[in-house]
Amino acid sequence: MTSADIAAYIGAAAWAPQIASWIYGAVATPKLKIVSDGKIEIGFSMFGPIVNATLAISSERRDALIEKMILDITHHHGEQRRLVWRMLNEAQQQIRDAQGNISSQFKNNPAVALKVSTLSLTEKTVGFQDQDFERARYEAEARISEQFQHLESQQGNAKALDQLLGSMEFAQVQRNFENFMYWRAGEYDFAFSAQLAGVKRPHVQHFVVRFTESHVETLRRNLELLTRYVRAILSTNQAEKGLVIWNWAYPTIEPRSSSK
Repeated sequence: MTSADIAAYIGAAAWAPQIASWIYGAVATPKLKIVSDGKIEIGFSMFGPIVNATLAISSERRDALIEKMILDITHHHGEQRRLVWRMLNEAQQQIRDAQGNISSQFKNNPAVALKVSTLSLTEKTVGFQDQDFERARYEAEARISEQFQHLESQQGNAKALDQLLGSMEFAQVQRNFENFMYWRAGEYDFAFSAQLAGVKRPHVQHFVVRFTESHVETLRRNLELLTRYVRAILSTNQAEKGLVIWNWAYPTIEPRSSSK
């Protein structure tokens, strides 16, 4: 064996750990960890049941691409619901006023995919909504819109709006809306499921969310706002077109013990 052969072997050996690292990085399955803020934002509005969760997500072994997130919620009495991600909220900048108060500006993006790096922590507010409510809402909006346009062409805006809101059809819409206000006092299991690109089984983590009667009453007050919201959207009277402010609840959230 010549000195050149020996040098070649030594050089190859020096590269072996790096090559092994590249191979491991290419074939290893990402390992996610999801950490939640101590509070979670719960809503019920014209968009139906809403969960806005501020999550910090990290990945080990290799970068990960989250293609979908699902939130399965189970009340301690057994009622189950499923929400899917619809929005990713990202803080853009913070502004301090003359009094020293800090306000944040956010950018809302449709939830399409989320890249998680091994080098940094990804922090997002992920917005989840109920697909069943979305389908019911689209159908109701189509029916109500068609009915209102017909009435408006015959009676004008004000009379048509009054007749619409007093109709049996709108009463049914209101009942359906109320049926989706399913938040209850008690303990919920929130299971966040993240589907990764190239990985068959989703990553799932469970959290405990505790609703009080006060949280539920806060959200139930939104049931009275549907009529006001419809007036604000359809009326040509500027006095009725004010912003409708929906109520939000902020129960606690904590990781569920693995022993449970």
